[in-house]
Amino acid sequence: MGRVIKGQGRFEAEELASVGTAREMLAQVERLRERARQEGFEEGTARAAALLVLAEQIRRGAVERAMEDVVDLSLNVAGALHERAAREDPAIVMSVAKEALERMGNARPVILRVAPTEALAAEDLVVRCSGCVKVVAEDGIEAGGCIVESSTGTVDARVPTRLEALRRALILSRGSKNGGDA
Repeated sequence: MGRVIKGQGRFEAEELASVGTAREMLAQVERLRERARQEGFEEGTARAAALLVLAEQIRRGAVERAMEDVVDLSLNVAGALHERAAREDPAIVMSVAKEALERMGNARPVILRVAPTEALAAEDLVVRCSGCVKVVAEDGIEAGGCIVESSTGTVDARVPTRLEALRRALILSRGSKNGGDA
């Protein structure tokens, strides 16, 4: 009988040692699991942050394209309305021509290029203003616009040129309101 007791005692000692080892292993597994969870959380957080940055870039690009489309559409409508109004009322081009001539100051000689349909009205304006301006009817200039040339420079007051300048000013204005950030 002594042997059985001894055997059982050794068995219990080995069993207790293995239980201690199992507990250590479980604790180690639990530490590994926690570390993996934390690393996974950190990786997931980093990926989510990167996706948020990408989503914001996409959003900003879409907003910028939409704003440019709105500006372009608005300017197209304004151009069409201006052309229609200029065809119906030649005084419109005369106000544009007068403004362009004023930008030239006292520079002489001056050439005022206008649409053929507006040449007579431009001649009348020149007679009233200064008389030192030569009016040239030019097919490439649409109703409502003009080009004024002198030895000091050129003022391009054609409708597409003025609308493009307005478009650039609107885009720049939008950029400055956002701190240069579109």
